Amino acid sequence: MVLKQKTFIAEAGTRAVLWIDPARVDGHSGSKWPVGKHRLKQLGRVLPPPLVRMLRPWAKGSEPFAIPREHFGEIEPVTETVRYQRVADFIAHKDAIRQSAWYRDLMADLERDGIARHKEIAMQNEAEVVEFLEGYVRKLVVSLATEGYRPDAVGFESTAVIDAGGRLCKAGSGNHRFNIAKVLGVDRFPLRVVAAHEGWLGKGVSRTEEVLTRLPEVEAAHR
Repeated sequence: MVLKQKTFIAEAGTRAVLWIDPARVDGHSGSKWPVGKHRLKQLGRVLPPPLVRMLRPWAKGSEPFAIPREHFGEIEPVTETVRYQRVADFIAHKDAIRQSAWYRDLMADLERDGIARHKEIAMQNEAEVVEFLEGYVRKLVVSLATEGYRPDAVGFESTAVIDAGGRLCKAGSGNHRFNIAKVLGVDRFPLRVVAAHEGWLGKGVSRTEEVLTRLPEVEAAHR
């Protein structure tokens, strides 16, 4: 019986949340549902894009917890990712945000498309870009710097996967918050494990409880 990612997340709850030091998480592996993305890419060769988009919930819902080695993303150093570098630059310019690369990128999007976006946030003019960077991003930076991570305020949105050697790799959701904490040197941050390389799991692991018994050693290695 194949353990699905959605089943593990539902059954594990906060028991799959590991409190780690971001400085000890060096790699980013990309998507947290690589198998589903591969399936959609294959379907995209024969199906029209609107139909492929409709199949995204199916692809996500059928994602296995054990990531086959051929689908485990190539590990990129966190410090070389676009998100990390954007955050690091913003923090360096947090008192003069119009000098930040993030501001310039959003303004370029605004000029080109008439709108700039960050997830569900749509910015239609320069004032809204400034409000996003000052009212959201800078406040987040200040909060993490002065209070550390507060799960009561934002929950546990940052996700990670485990590679073949048992190392945590950032993947999927919550990248900006994680990167801010890493740049600031916050030494206690939660990552929710959502998948693992099949090489780390070994054969025969098909139950959530079996995975959970091995997570304390992973957490201890990243404190």
